[in-house]
Amino acid sequence: MPRLPSLHPPVLLPPSIEGLLPGSLEGPFPFERDPDSGSIPLSPGTPGGWEGAHLEKGVGTAMYKPHWKQDRIQKALEREEVFLSHIRINGKNAKEAYATLEGLHADVVLGGSKDQNRCVDGDQVVLRVKGIQEWETIREGKLAQAMGSPRRDSLESLHDKIRRVSISEGEKDTRNGAQSYVVGREALKTLAREHQTKRPKAQVVAVLKPSPRRNAVIGHLEVSNRGGHTLILVTRDTRLPNCVVHANQMPIDLQKKLSEEAMDPHAEKTLVLAKITEWKVQYPFPTAQVVKAIGMSGEIETESRAILEAENIHQDQDDFPPEAMECLPKTPWHLDEEEIGKRRDLRDTRIFSIDPITARDLDDALSFTDLADGCARIGVHIADVSHFVPPDSALDEEARRRSTSVYLVQKVLPMLPRLLCEELCSLNAGVDRCAFSVIWVLDRDGNIKEQWMGKTIIRSCAKLSYEDAQNMLDGKFSGKPIETPPTELHGPHTWSEVVSDVRGLNRIAHRLRKSRFHNGALRLDNKKLLINLDDAGFPIGHDVFKAKDANRLVEEYMLLANRSVARFLTEYYPDRSLLRRHPFPNGKKMEELVNFASHHGIDIRAGSSKEIHESLQALLVAEQGRQAARSMGLDVQTLYELMQILATEPMQLAMYFNTGDHEESDWRHFALAFDHYTHFTSPIRRYPDIIVHRLLSASLDAHSGKDPVESFQQHGNKDTDILSEIASHCNDRKLAAKNAQEASARLFLAFMLRDKPRVAKAIVVALSGDKFFEVYIPEYGLQRRVNVRNDHPDLQVTWEEEERILTMVGKSRVLSFTQKESVDTAHSSAVDSTLVVKVFASLDVLLCCGGGKGKPLDVKVELLLE
Repeated sequence: MPRLPSLHPPVLLPPSIEGLLPGSLEGPFPFERDPDSGSIPLSPGTPGGWEGAHLEKGVGTAMYKPHWKQDRIQKALEREEVFLSHIRINGKNAKEAYATLEGLHADVVLGGSKDQNRCVDGDQVVLRVKGIQEWETIREGKLAQAMGSPRRDSLESLHDKIRRVSISEGEKDTRNGAQSYVVGREALKTLAREHQTKRPKAQVVAVLKPSPRRNAVIGHLEVSNRGGHTLILVTRDTRLPNCVVHANQMPIDLQKKLSEEAMDPHAEKTLVLAKITEWKVQYPFPTAQVVKAIGMSGEIETESRAILEAENIHQDQDDFPPEAMECLPKTPWHLDEEEIGKRRDLRDTRIFSIDPITARDLDDALSFTDLADGCARIGVHIADVSHFVPPDSALDEEARRRSTSVYLVQKVLPMLPRLLCEELCSLNAGVDRCAFSVIWVLDRDGNIKEQWMGKTIIRSCAKLSYEDAQNMLDGKFSGKPIETPPTELHGPHTWSEVVSDVRGLNRIAHRLRKSRFHNGALRLDNKKLLINLDDAGFPIGHDVFKAKDANRLVEEYMLLANRSVARFLTEYYPDRSLLRRHPFPNGKKMEELVNFASHHGIDIRAGSSKEIHESLQALLVAEQGRQAARSMGLDVQTLYELMQILATEPMQLAMYFNTGDHEESDWRHFALAFDHYTHFTSPIRRYPDIIVHRLLSASLDAHSGKDPVESFQQHGNKDTDILSEIASHCNDRKLAAKNAQEASARLFLAFMLRDKPRVAKAIVVALSGDKFFEVYIPEYGLQRRVNVRNDHPDLQVTWEEEERILTMVGKSRVLSFTQKESVDTAHSSAVDSTLVVKVFASLDVLLCCGGGKGKPLDVKVELLLE
């Protein structure tokens, strides 16, 4: 089926979609879930609860409208009465869902279960946009709420708004008692432009493509107050609905165990993986089927598996299908002479890799040669993974399915089998390896004078860690014979030559970096949490990653290579290349950031990526930044970190895309300020890079005079529709891997805090009422929510709307310490304490482990009132 982007011209739906449209596949939330506690009401008579709900099939009147059939959807698309998009459920309030329609100033909102009409987070749906009289005023973001600034709404009369609404065929104007809908994508865009303060409202009329999340529902079972064989699947992901599970449909070995466990509210819960099987129009909740038990909640391996299952990550170190493993070359492997003859031989060139000390999948290596005219020849050499992964082979299909390696705290889940990612493709020192090389002649300022790209064979002389390279830059290792070398050196090279190369690379990298930011690049360096493990794999401490010159050195040349390859590909295949774009930030959120900063005496200019970067950097060096920090009781570095976090929120996600789907003006990468950019440098761990390598092979052939069409097909490249699907899948898997990686770090930290909670300094970053506020914890690089009402019900809480100040009075905690900042015991004192909180206020908090009894383990922040 052709891809159907939002507000796309009418298209034909294939007959195969008929099976996707009935209500048996759709779904949102069966309970009024508390967004803070995640609890569900089970008591009789509770709205959204089980009392009075018709759980038996065929009983009761319809709660939802039936989903449209194929022929009606097709006609509505042709008349532009409906639009296509993907649904995003608000995890903090499942009554709200959003969808993006191209060309609108704001996402459309689907408020409540009726409008969501049984859709699930991630579903591709068919939407009708309601008439302008139904649109709602856009709520202020949390930054605007923190300032308490009033919103100015349009003074246009409701009569004028309604007059311009197009009424869909068969529908009457709301003034005559029926719902009206907007018809025509241009009419919708015009209405949106004329009502910038309004958010369009929509409703789902069909689910076009069910979300993969329907098959990845993680939770635990609780007993229904209706008894019998009906259980409740309480989902961990608040974006997914709680579900009805029939015990007699579970695997027999699980029925007795899980049913008994569900009866005991105090028991630790077994986590299960389930899939949504149906959601009929007369049911308030979907029905799910348990697929398997994952393990006992609260155990670190079970929790890790649950994280992966929830993100639909089904891969492990050694579980590749047999047919994929059969595609691997026989060992011992040697590159044959015929293939060597097709490649430029660089085995005598001094090439080395710089990677994390624990890395085993070495994608990239560097080379440096000083030239007589003050220029330098610099090479980036990337593992030629495409040589070992034939297009459309079983191995290629598995790599595409996985799309990326996943880095958890305790292990790596690779995209490719170990034989490739750790041996035959990895640019290990002292062995011959296939590579793609990009070699430039750069002047002292980093300007490209010459460029060559092609297939090569290389032999790395050394595997350096970032620490090794940094020691060379810092003068701690100079390569003298009396010094102990950091690692083994291969070939006819000396350590003094390698040190000289590293320093030469760093010298020009500084120029490249300076030029990149001068030309508009933006960098938002949010801290990355690192967990230290003991030999048994248990967490014993933490660090926060800090980039140094060695890291930045490698980054600059990878960026230059990716940019150079992107330009080269689009010279030959401008309508079918895989690039990476970063859309402009959300304009409304960026405006709120600017106003919020100004309210606190900080000048943030946001006209371009360059202005944002320069404004943030000025906080570190300008007097204004020092004054603002002093007025808040913060140091300049902490203020800088806070503003970087806040500046990240308006940013959209970067994404892979097929150039044939976008005008060239939309190819730009906002943060990097590049017109052309792709991913070429990490093919061992990213599938898009393999696609780019195949495109590069075709482009090199076309550059040498061969027919571009034949070259494109010869190297297994994909037509535009398939390439677009690959790009979309890779975007989904990249985000899933990122979510899993971050959740893994928080899980291991929470596990460590379960035994020893810790006191930490926190800064308030968002505050808009008396229920909760958000804090940033610099030591851990974490942003967390403090739930005042749920976690501290005994506090007397006062919210001053005008001043935006939250005052809490109650018993403070008295803590005993057995080690530095680790809490041994905590109990309440007899004396009341008062805590006054406002934005940018600094306070001590208690970091502890939240969750348990089926709920996910995560880092929880509680107040001390000291």
